[in-house]
Amino acid sequence: MVVRLAVSAATVRITFHDGSMLTLPVVEHWFLASLAKPAQESDARLAEVQALDASGSQVADWTPPQ
Repeated sequence: MVVRLAVSAATVRITFHDGSMLTLPVVEHWFLASLAKPAQESDARLAEVQALDASGSQVADWTPPQ
């Protein structure tokens, strides 16, 4: 997963449907994640992506369409 952010952020927190989370650094408005193939397809579903500034405040978020 390679994504360019439209806002200034220091980190991105990805939450998956199974409740697990992944926190990634943002460099020059980009973040990159290498995700292992999940045991079950439903485990890989994204629940939310949050962009956080250097102080940890949320500056943007995304949830998948229902």
